[in-house]
Amino acid sequence: MAKQVTKSDLDRVLEEVRNGFSSLNARLDKLEVGQENIRAAVTELDKRLVRVEAKTESLDSSVGKLENKLPDISEKFGELKNWR
Repeated sequence: MAKQVTKSDLDRVLEEVRNGFSSLNARLDKLEVGQENIRAAVTELDKRLVRVEAKTESLDSSVGKLENKLPDISEKFGELKNWR
């Protein structure tokens, strides 16, 4: 014979469903906070990457200038060597 469902049974099930949704909402809130933290960290990394790229371009430019001067420096060094 089937057990009859009472109002208290339904209230207990309803309370369990509410608790489940509350737990899910709390976890979702934590995930959203974590996602915001990740966004902030990525934004900071993007800013730092822009600075690194700018420094790298500056160094590339400086190295290029030095490479262009190497023949002149070598020539002057040869002249000094022959001068002795």
